[in-house]
Amino acid sequence: MHPALHLDNLKRLPASVKYRANGAMSASRSRTLEDIQRVRDYIINAPQSERQYSLPVLYFNLNPSRIPDLDLLSTADKIDLDSSGQCATDADAAIAKALLSLELLYAMTLPDGVGVDIWPRVWPWVRFLYLYIHSNNSPLHLDAEREFLLDFMTFAGTLGSHSETRQLMLSTPWLWFMVGRTWACAPSIPDAPQRLLAFQTLRRFIIQDQIKNPENMEELVNGAGGTLFDLARVIVHSIDAVASRDSMDLPNQIFLLWGAFVFIGKLDPALGEKLGDPMASSIAEFGEALIANHVMEAMLKALCAISMDSSPEKDKDMVLDSGLAMLSVLSTSASGWALIPSAVDNGLIQLPLFCAASPSAFALRGQLAFFFHQLLPGILVDYHVLTAVDAQWQEIKSIVNDNTFSLQGFEEWWNPFSLLVKERLQTLHAYNTSSVRLRACDNLECSVIDKKNKFRRCSGCQSSYYCSAACQMADWRNGGHREICASSGTLLLGKRNNEEFTARQRSFLRWLVHQDYLKAKTNISCEQALFLSKLPDQAFITTYDYTLGTMKVKVEIKAAVSETDLLFGAEWRNILKRAERKESGGRMGVDVMYVRGPKGVRSLVIPLRLSESVVKDRLTHLARALPGSPMEVWNAVTRILHVHGVNVVEIH
Repeated sequence: MHPALHLDNLKRLPASVKYRANGAMSASRSRTLEDIQRVRDYIINAPQSERQYSLPVLYFNLNPSRIPDLDLLSTADKIDLDSSGQCATDADAAIAKALLSLELLYAMTLPDGVGVDIWPRVWPWVRFLYLYIHSNNSPLHLDAEREFLLDFMTFAGTLGSHSETRQLMLSTPWLWFMVGRTWACAPSIPDAPQRLLAFQTLRRFIIQDQIKNPENMEELVNGAGGTLFDLARVIVHSIDAVASRDSMDLPNQIFLLWGAFVFIGKLDPALGEKLGDPMASSIAEFGEALIANHVMEAMLKALCAISMDSSPEKDKDMVLDSGLAMLSVLSTSASGWALIPSAVDNGLIQLPLFCAASPSAFALRGQLAFFFHQLLPGILVDYHVLTAVDAQWQEIKSIVNDNTFSLQGFEEWWNPFSLLVKERLQTLHAYNTSSVRLRACDNLECSVIDKKNKFRRCSGCQSSYYCSAACQMADWRNGGHREICASSGTLLLGKRNNEEFTARQRSFLRWLVHQDYLKAKTNISCEQALFLSKLPDQAFITTYDYTLGTMKVKVEIKAAVSETDLLFGAEWRNILKRAERKESGGRMGVDVMYVRGPKGVRSLVIPLRLSESVVKDRLTHLARALPGSPMEVWNAVTRILHVHGVNVVEIH
């Protein structure tokens, strides 16, 4: 037994208190409670160095053998006082004395190492009292749970500073339930200093490796609510609380957020890695639960608050680096990708911008490269993302244009991205103000181009359109649609892509490709002429790559049979076959769009449809006798487009 718990320590107390201390350990129900109350009055007013002399009294009254049987307590066994003001039963007295003893114990600064002996007495009573509070027999209102948990966990956190005691505590069954329950209550603590204390205490536990033990994790989950979703919600609420500068300063924000990141990494290793390709990582069930609870939005708010503060705090680089890495994995998962518009609303663009302007910038260079070169450019093809960016862009520009704001050499990354945003927003505005949407009849013998509402969609594949029932029947019988209908819509932008692309998004992608096609039309036509001069009988495709780190559309002319990135199958073969058919009359081109998605690069076929084939015919004729210099080719193609392309209607 630790020396501080020996009865000899009572001799050091003042005489009047020593008398009360001895009485507090007597068998008398009434005298014991009264004497403990007198000892409490002394301890509250005594210096810390003298308080520990009364430890034997508390140790004695926390004897686990005195814990009542909860199942035997009846509704009449509440802590009621009799006519003389004393506890009515032995069970009442034992509970009252334990509550007083814990209160006094929590108020003490304990000698080093005493926890090894104190913990086996404290824990059984704490566990009983918690269950008692939640029983129908408890005289304590359930609102007292939060205060009870906070007091206990604060004490346990202090006790755990001793390594041997900490190991004893962490191996105690049901402790992790109490950690989870306290965590669930902590974000709702109204008093800011108390809330901060709760988070600081919880951090001592959640970063421990013992949390990875399946039994401990099960207890923690049960304490947090019963499911991983409940635990994820608790974490997100905690991160939200950390993001508020009203309740804590920067050092505590960093300290607590880092603890949350360590915990998340222990439960889902993919979210704890800072190396490798984020798009190649696969998050586990817990990561999915975090996303469903909007962890990306909470993290963005917290990390933006930290990155905007120029103070050179310890571990600031580390928490920002880990946070950016975690966001990279979360946002490129299937469920996270769908929430990117909301992430933009909450600072997905501002965060790397603030980080690039912070003292931590060069320590974060690797993470910032992924954001500026891959993630952010890759999402600028999404209609809903661009709409969110549009709402934020004026504010973002005002930040960058502020004379006090410096990107510290990262302009070479920001400026191209900013130009790309400007270009895509112009495309978005043009799309939103355009009231006409055109379609082409997928019966290639017809290929009429008209307003979309003049067409009917195939009810089978939901990706082919026809101007009449006759054209639909003709394509079914003679155009090959019968063979492809059941599998069509994977490569083509049809309704079967609904889970990945909404109807508005599909329409916008066609618009985006077409606008970029019109801008690069002369270059594309020159490349097509050069291709035809070398391989006159070879079918070709035109690719639009929206995934490049250069953040520019890359247009290539390729032989169709060499397109290894597409999923070769019946739908792809049918698309090529239709483009090559005599009935198409050169009025269909195979254009392929590459976009980034949660599963990597996505290949989409967006055919170019033309009302006439005159331009292609002229290019084919030009290809047979190309002029010598590139400039001569350019001039010849420009003349063809100017003379013969004026009246040709083109759509994607």
